[in-house]
Amino acid sequence: VLCPLASRFNHSCAPNAEYLWVEALFAEEVRAVRDIPVGEEICVNYFGDSIRHPTEVRRAHLRDGFRFDCRCRICVSADPASDRRRERLVKLGDEILSCHDKPEEGLRIAEDMLELMNTEQISAPRTVAQVCNDGFELALLLGDSSEVQYWAHLSYEAHRLGWGEDFPLTRRMKHYAQRPPDLTGGSSSGGARVSAPTVRRKPAVVGSD
Repeated sequence: VLCPLASRFNHSCAPNAEYLWVEALFAEEVRAVRDIPVGEEICVNYFGDSIRHPTEVRRAHLRDGFRFDCRCRICVSADPASDRRRERLVKLGDEILSCHDKPEEGLRIAEDMLELMNTEQISAPRTVAQVCNDGFELALLLGDSSEVQYWAHLSYEAHRLGWGEDFPLTRRMKHYAQRPPDLTGGSSSGGARVSAPTVRRKPAVVGSD
C-alpha cells in the first residue's frame, strides 16, 4: 500500500505523532501522542524500538535504513545525559525479559523504563505498550491483583491510543482492568478462570509504509 501523504512526515527521536493503520478505512492515520504547540513540526518515529538507543546508534540505524543523517533536536543536542538514559533504557529492556522468576524486580524495571521514556519524550503508545504488557505479565506472576489491575489499565490506555478502542488487545486489557485475572484459579471478581494472555513483542511500525 502506498501512502504518499503519510510518507511526507519527517522523523524525530522525540516524536510528537505516530502512524496507525486503520484496516476498516484501509488508510494510514497519523495521530498525535502528546500536546503539540502551535508552530511545532509534526514528526513521527521511523524505526520502532530503535528510538530507545543513544545518539550515534540511532543515527547509524537511520543512515543505513533511510539514507539520511538525523538532525532532530535530540540528535543535534547530543546530550550525554540523554544518551546515558537511553543506554540504561536499552539495558533494562533486555533485563526485564529474564524477570519471570523474580516478578517484583521486573515490575521495578518496568516502572524505571516508563520514567526514562517519559523523561526522553518517548511517549508514543505503541512504544510504551510493550513495557505495560510486560508489567501486566509480571504482576500476574507476582499474584498481586492490585498490581494486575494497575498494569492492565496502563496497557489498555496504551493500546487504546495506539490501536483504537476496537483492537482485540485493547478490549482484552479493558476487561482485565475491570476484572483482574490471576494464575491460580480465576478472576479476583469471582468470574470464570482467565488464562494469562500472550502479549509479547509486536512488529515495529515505521514510516516506510
